[in-house]
Amino acid sequence: MLGLVVFVVFALLIAYLYHRRRAYPPGPFPLPLFGNLHVFVFFYLLWGHNVGDVMLRWKRRFGAVFTVWFGPIPFVVVADYDVAVQTYVRDAETHSDRFNVSLFELMRESHGIIMSNGMRWLEQRRFALRVLRDFGVGKNLMQQMILREYHQAMDPLDEELLAAGGRKKIEPRAQFLDVLAGSVINSLMVGYSFDESNIEEFREMRAAIERGLREFNLLDFVLLNSYTKNLPLLKDRFRKVMEIQDKPLCFVMRQISNRRAEIESGKHELDESAPRDFLDAYLLEMRRREAADGTVGDFTEKQLAFAILDIWQAGMDTTIATVSWAFAFLATHPDVQEKMREELWRVVGKNRDVELSDKVLLPYSSAVVTETYRLSALLNVNIWRQTTKECSIGGHRVLKGTANAAMMCVIFRDESVFEKPKEFNPERFIDDKQLEQKVIPFGLGKRQCLGEGLARAEVFLTILNVIKSYRLIDEDGTVEWRKGTEFGFARVPFQYEIAIEKA
Repeated sequence: MLGLVVFVVFALLIAYLYHRRRAYPPGPFPLPLFGNLHVFVFFYLLWGHNVGDVMLRWKRRFGAVFTVWFGPIPFVVVADYDVAVQTYVRDAETHSDRFNVSLFELMRESHGIIMSNGMRWLEQRRFALRVLRDFGVGKNLMQQMILREYHQAMDPLDEELLAAGGRKKIEPRAQFLDVLAGSVINSLMVGYSFDESNIEEFREMRAAIERGLREFNLLDFVLLNSYTKNLPLLKDRFRKVMEIQDKPLCFVMRQISNRRAEIESGKHELDESAPRDFLDAYLLEMRRREAADGTVGDFTEKQLAFAILDIWQAGMDTTIATVSWAFAFLATHPDVQEKMREELWRVVGKNRDVELSDKVLLPYSSAVVTETYRLSALLNVNIWRQTTKECSIGGHRVLKGTANAAMMCVIFRDESVFEKPKEFNPERFIDDKQLEQKVIPFGLGKRQCLGEGLARAEVFLTILNVIKSYRLIDEDGTVEWRKGTEFGFARVPFQYEIAIEKA
């Protein structure tokens, strides 16, 4: 009897899903409760296929726009560059909202910039863009900051190489990359970089962020919510996921508290004409609003903390992961390194830094950076948007409130656009000048990454200055450049060691 009841319930759920899925673009048939998650798990466990590999299969079967069910929630996937431009640039207003899954709502309560919506998001984004612009993002001032931190991180390595006889094995992130990227964004956000006096503080926070990126996965989005968080099988996992942001958030809250204490004691003065960092600029905005209206509105201390955390993590993690991938690609492709170095020495010389203004004179080196963005495809799942009204995506009718996103991990590996997409081949962008515009690692439209200018500058200056001055060598043939963390939220390279020597 029980078996019959289970069968009937299962059959009814299947019938319900069959009827419901007709309201969305075509896609793989979902199972009750699990949606299509079992397919990702199945392909990963059996063949090591990542999210992008599975979605590429579905693109070949269903076309450029299809629906994937993460548990009971349907998500419309845009897997084509032209459709993405049509959707997120030409119809930007319809796709300006962020889709908030229950777990993110529990973690953030709609605070910050990345996951907020409405006037809060609009005001916070505009403010952040203005402050970043005032601090020189995209200008020479930002370049000076990046190059200063670059030399602060790399000069000790030169001394170590000299002491080691000219060659040394290093893990790039631990040796210099983490602290370089962290110092740039921290200087911008709260006014100081990392050195021997505070490096442990940075390492603890960095380890917490890394753990979150490594452990946070697709199943968490589906299984963890306000209804399931206290279930016996899930409450420990929910607690663990909630703890992911605790240490970074505590770090930011401590910066705010310390700054307020310094202001009250007279050790720090808020200068309206020249705020020292993002934190100063935000506190000044809070003061201005309270003086004008008697209220700070959405410019609260909690919102400030999450805004700093959003920019801090996005600005640091994308840079570290992208440059880590670049060094893995280049250490295993010495011929590409040599072509880059020849171009860099010819255009820049050996005795000055590569600068952003050199980019137009460095087509091959710039192509290497673009190919790094394409092949690394940092997000296994791009952050979802939500339609603000009924619309059409790629010729398919899509209802208001539907979650959707352009999947870069699919677009960047489309063999109809990029020949042999799993190969590291910078020449593809030399041969086809129009191809570069289809590499959009920072997204499109109104939700395009607000830190794009900073991240691009850091990535370009770091990769090119390292290759100009050093040789990266996969001495043991152990660097894994084809695979990274394929099932988490972000796709980052596995830890690796390379030999490094002065060029």
